[in-house]
Amino acid sequence: MADKRRAAFTIDLAAHLAGAAAKAAWWTASGAAVRAVVRPGKGEAAKFEPTTSPISRARLRRAYLGAFEKDARDVAAGLYPAMDTQVDAADVFRRAADFLADASEVDARRRRAHATEVRETVKAMCEVLLANTVIENYAIEVAN
Repeated sequence: MADKRRAAFTIDLAAHLAGAAAKAAWWTASGAAVRAVVRPGKGEAAKFEPTTSPISRARLRRAYLGAFEKDARDVAAGLYPAMDTQVDAADVFRRAADFLADASEVDARRRRAHATEVRETVKAMCEVLLANTVIENYAIEVAN
């Protein structure tokens, strides 16, 4: 009996992994398509000085793999809803087309306004977030 349950779980796990891999491939392709549509500018690199020493590759890899292991434990514990196995291909492609069209429109608007839309949005966000009586003075700097 236990072997049948294990076999069923193995099949379910394989299906889950295959679906997760397909989603990862889809989102990777979507990101590439958006970059091709909006052609992000190189701009000037932001000046950034780290305040801590760099993390080792080994530690970074352990943390990265640890996140996946935690995710696998959470899936096994039933903390995530079951994956939707019923996929409507037409709906997926319609949504992708809408997403790419929107990305193209946003990029065109950004280029027309010389990124002032971003600056105005950031300024408004800072004014709301910094509505603190302790903070009296602040400056906003947006790197190109």
